[in-house]
Amino acid sequence: MAKKMRMTSDPYRWMEEDTPALRAWVREQHEHTMAQLSAVPARAGIHRRLSELLRTATSGNISKAGKRYFFRQRQEGEELPVLYFRDTLHSVPRRLLDPNELNPDGTITLADTHPSCDGSLLAYRLSVSGSSCMSLYVMAVERREVLPDVIPGEVNPVAHTWHTRNRVAWLPDNSGYFYTRCPHHTPAKETRFHHIPRSFIRWPVSRGRGAGRVARRAALGGLPSGSRGCTTRLCSDRS
Repeated sequence: MAKKMRMTSDPYRWMEEDTPALRAWVREQHEHTMAQLSAVPARAGIHRRLSELLRTATSGNISKAGKRYFFRQRQEGEELPVLYFRDTLHSVPRRLLDPNELNPDGTITLADTHPSCDGSLLAYRLSVSGSSCMSLYVMAVERREVLPDVIPGEVNPVAHTWHTRNRVAWLPDNSGYFYTRCPHHTPAKETRFHHIPRSFIRWPVSRGRGAGRVARRAALGGLPSGSRGCTTRLCSDRS
């Protein structure tokens, strides 16, 4: 049975690219919105109360890697949550990565974190001003040292709708990791491999739905024979 085709309008497609026209439109909308909100008498009280509620201390999920435990925590008065770790379950928490120190205006946020199997290395993405083109970094946990293995954001865009499913799966010996990304101007997600300390290279390409299967297989363990000898179980977390 032949499928019927129907034409639909897409009047907002021009807003998908960062252009001077889009910036002017956003600026005009912002000015109009602020003029309306500023005229609301109760706005100051609402703002004050919401600030009180949002500045309370919070704690996030805990992920275990080796003997270490990683978690995010925001103290009262902090704008953004900080990443901490414990060497053991009952040891003193140690501050690992504080996005509040990266930029005073709070526009750099910690998007996702992926500790290696033994917890000695941490792969993480930073988002600048909410951008989905997020650079992928690696830090040596004990020294809090950012390694030169950076996959720049302009070649590592991440689709917003897939952000929560982006995975980093480490090899057990910490020699590299698999990661998912969404290339520019393509709807398909693909899996790539980064060998430390080399520049990133492409794993036998897996794109679209296949990339999701590779990420799941990496989390469960096991890769096909011939994949650079990587037939052992991989390590992947869901933070």
